[in-house]
Amino acid sequence: TAPGTSAQLTALSAAAVLESRARPGECDVTVVEGIDANFDAGGSGKLDIYATALRGCREELGVDISTNDVSILAFGVDMTYYQWNFMGMVDIKLTADEVIAQHALHAKDRWEGKIEHVKLDAVTVFERMRQNKIWDCGLVTAYLALSKKCGARQTREAAEKVFGLPNRKAPWHQ
Repeated sequence: TAPGTSAQLTALSAAAVLESRARPGECDVTVVEGIDANFDAGGSGKLDIYATALRGCREELGVDISTNDVSILAFGVDMTYYQWNFMGMVDIKLTADEVIAQHALHAKDRWEGKIEHVKLDAVTVFERMRQNKIWDCGLVTAYLALSKKCGARQTREAAEKVFGLPNRKAPWHQ
């Protein structure tokens, strides 16, 4: 496994699917999968982030997807956990209830967390994240995925409604 490097994906269908994970009392994006050189390198021997995403959806959700369902939206570092992350979105062709059923029946790593259906509405998703806490990169991943799925303006307005207006005193706003 590449230490501290993962693919974070927000799975979106007709609803957002959030997961409670290893940090008690916190929610997270649907899939957080470590990149593994043994499993995620193609015939060329080069790491393939899409292979990580496919494996993550299969192991953590019990859902098979294609590379066409995956959008990598950003790459960044979480300064709290010192973890590099590819942040993206998976457009799953199943309903949230079907994803939850697949998780219960087929997810190899279902013990890692409980998934739940949340209405695909940026305000609703952000409210859930504010109530249950989420780590910084998880929030950024969800923000980017919602921006792609629901529109950047709607997502920004929802974030401002739930979290408040940005602090304009930051140095980059001077």
